[in-house]
Amino acid sequence: MAVVTLWELLSTLLGDTMKGGVPRLRELKTWATHVRLNFSHFIQGNNLIEKAVSLDCLADLWCRGAAVQCAFNQSVLDGFLVGYCGELDEVFDKKRLIMIPWQTKRQKAGANTAVVNGLVCPFIFDGKNYYKPETHLVLFMDLGTFTSFSSSRDGLLDDVVELSRCQAVRSKEWAGYHADSTKEAYRFCLNIRGHSGEEMGEHAATLLVHWKGSLAQHKVLKGG
Repeated sequence: MAVVTLWELLSTLLGDTMKGGVPRLRELKTWATHVRLNFSHFIQGNNLIEKAVSLDCLADLWCRGAAVQCAFNQSVLDGFLVGYCGELDEVFDKKRLIMIPWQTKRQKAGANTAVVNGLVCPFIFDGKNYYKPETHLVLFMDLGTFTSFSSSRDGLLDDVVELSRCQAVRSKEWAGYHADSTKEAYRFCLNIRGHSGEEMGEHAATLLVHWKGSLAQHKVLKGG
C-alpha cells in the first residue's frame, strides 16, 4: 500500500458519509488530511500493551509499513495503525508519529456507550516521558449489531455512523489511562455499526470488506 492520508483511507472506507458538512466532520478532515499512513501488512503482537508503546517501536512499524493486531486479551484496543503528522518532504521527526487504535465488537446488541468512550490511545514513551498526542482518532467497529443509532444522538453522520470528539473515560482497570481522569485525552471517535449491506448500508459494508480484505490480503506475521 502506498502512503495515503488518513482522510483518504476514511473516505474510501465510508464513502459518501464522509462528504457531509457537519462542523465536527470538517474538523476531522482538516486534521486527518495531514496524517500520513504507510502500511502494507499486519503483524501480530506477542506482548500486551500494559501502559505504553515506545516511540522507537512506532518508528520501526512506520518504516516497515506495518499495522498491528494486538495480542489476545489486550485491554481496551484490538489493534492500531501508525500515522505521521507531518510532511514527507521534510526531515523525518519520529515525535510526530501517532497511534490510531481500533476495537471491534460482534455482538447483536449495540455496544455500551461506556465501552466506546473508553477507547483511547495508550501512552507513548519517548525514552524519558510518557505522553498522548494532543489529537488522535479511534475507530470503534460495532459490526455485529442490527441496531441503528437513535436519531436524537449528537454527532450522527447517518443512522449507522457516529462521529464524536470528547475526552475518553476509563472503562476498566488499565495503566494506559491517565491516573488523573481530568488529563485523559480528547479524541475523535468514529463509531460504526452493522455487518451486512442490508443492515448497515453500502459504506459500512465497504469498511468491513476492506478491513477483512486487508487482513486476508496481507500476510499476518508472528512476533511483530
